[in-house]
Amino acid sequence: MGGEGKERASSYEISTAEKDIFIRLKRECFIRGMELCELETSFTQLIRAKPACDQSLIECVEEYRKDCDLRKLRAATIRYYRQKLSLLMNMYSPRIFISSITSEMLEAFINGFTFGDFQCRESFKIF
Repeated sequence: MGGEGKERASSYEISTAEKDIFIRLKRECFIRGMELCELETSFTQLIRAKPACDQSLIECVEEYRKDCDLRKLRAATIRYYRQKLSLLMNMYSPRIFISSITSEMLEAFINGFTFGDFQCRESFKIF
């Protein structure tokens, strides 16, 4: 008789929005004939693949500039890097998160192709 019918206490708080997401996930699993727990491995891998601290492009550029200074690169080299990184930020926004920059976006920048609504010019080539 001890403990029957009682829910296990949780140390996690869950918001209404999180409850709604959980309900939607359960509904999608039900439609597909799955159990939510079957997705645990996929969810865990997805979460672990996301950087714990996603940085914006401008933050990464600033860190890179500091690193270039620490390595005592030539002034001309640093100017060249800054110019190219400025073009990249102008193309995709300094506030874009690094994790959202795709290889296709970088290839478009490097190769001077059209990506989305942005037409790269020949002067954008970095190599």
